[in-house]
Amino acid sequence: MGQWASARCSVEQFCKSSRLNWMMKHAFLADMGGFVPCTPNNISFPLDAKQVHYLVEKKYLPYSEVAISKETIADKNKREGMVRFITVCQTLWFALNCIARAVQGLAITTLELTTIGFIICTLATFYFWAQKPSDVTTAIMIEIDIPMSEILIRAGNNAQRPYSHTPLDFVTIGRYVHLPFGPKKIPIERIPNDNFPELSPRMMVLLVLFQCIYASINVIGWNFTFPTPMEPLLWRISNVMMLGSVFVYRAADTTGFRILPALKRRTSQAPSTEPDPEKALRHKPRGGGIGYLSWVIQRIADAFRNNSPDNDLHLTVPFKAIFPVYFAVIAYCSARAYILLEDFVILRALPPSAFESVSWTGLIPHY
Repeated sequence: MGQWASARCSVEQFCKSSRLNWMMKHAFLADMGGFVPCTPNNISFPLDAKQVHYLVEKKYLPYSEVAISKETIADKNKREGMVRFITVCQTLWFALNCIARAVQGLAITTLELTTIGFIICTLATFYFWAQKPSDVTTAIMIEIDIPMSEILIRAGNNAQRPYSHTPLDFVTIGRYVHLPFGPKKIPIERIPNDNFPELSPRMMVLLVLFQCIYASINVIGWNFTFPTPMEPLLWRISNVMMLGSVFVYRAADTTGFRILPALKRRTSQAPSTEPDPEKALRHKPRGGGIGYLSWVIQRIADAFRNNSPDNDLHLTVPFKAIFPVYFAVIAYCSARAYILLEDFVILRALPPSAFESVSWTGLIPHY
C-alpha cells in the first residue's frame, strides 16, 4: 500500500509539471530502483521516483531518458497477466465455496477461515500491485553529465548532511520502515524489498481498516465446535489479542513517531544528534553491583531503540514508543502462531458436515 501511494504521488508530481506520459508503471519501476544514474565521478546508486522527479525538474536529467515506453517496461516484467487472472479466479472460487458452505449449514474449518484471511491479503496485493513490474533484475542506466558533488552543492544545506542510503536522501523526505539485516553498503546498490514509504493520514486509516478486517476474520469461528473445552477459550483469547495488538501498535506508532516529535519540535529545540560511540564506554561502571546492572539495562534499551547494523542515528526511536510496538508485535505473533497451530490440530476431530461437499444445484432457484 505504501509503494502504491508513493507511485501515485509520483504520477501527480509529474502531471503538475505537464508530463502526462509518466504512468504508475514508470513510478513503480523507479521506486524499485529501476533507474541508476551514471555520473562523471563514477558514483552509481538506485533512484526512487521522487529523486527521478527532482533530477528532471532541476534539468540534471533529460525527461526522455526516464519516459520509456510501456513496451520496455512490459519486457522487464516477469509475470504475465494470465497468471494473475488464474490466481485471482482460484482464490475467488475458494471464497465462494466457503460462503456456499455457510449458506447450506455445512461446517467450515478454522483452516479455511485462516485461508480466507490470506485471500484478502492476496486480492489487496494484486490490486495495489496491478501496475507494478515483477522480478525486474536489470536496471536502466541513465547518463548524467554533471558530477554528483555539484548537484549536492547546488541543493544547499539540506544536501550537506550525511546520508544513510544515497546522496539524494535529502529529496526523499519522510520516515521509512526498514528492517536491516547484515552490513549495509553506502550508497546502497539496490532498494531493499522491506522498505515501506510513509503513508498519508487517509491511507493510514485505510490500512488500519484493512488490518482490522484481516485480524478479525478468525473471529467468525468464535462459536465453532472444538474437541476440548480449553481450545475454544485459547482461540478466543488469541483472536482478541490479535485485534487488540493492531490498535496498540497503531496508537504507539502514531504517538511515538508523529505526535510526540511534533510537540517536541514546537516546545523545545531538538537535541544534538552528533554520534558519540565512546559515550557508553566512558560511563561503564567498574566491577559489579547495581550500577553495572543499570548500565546493562540501558545498553539493552539502546539496542531496542536502534537495531541498525551501523547504528544510524536517524533510525533511533523513543523507548516509550518502541516498547509498546515490541509488545504488540510479540502479542500478535504469539496469537497468530497459536491460531495456525490450532488450524491443524483441530483436524483430528472435525464435525461430520465438514466432509460434505456443497450442493450447487441447491443454490439455484427453482420455479
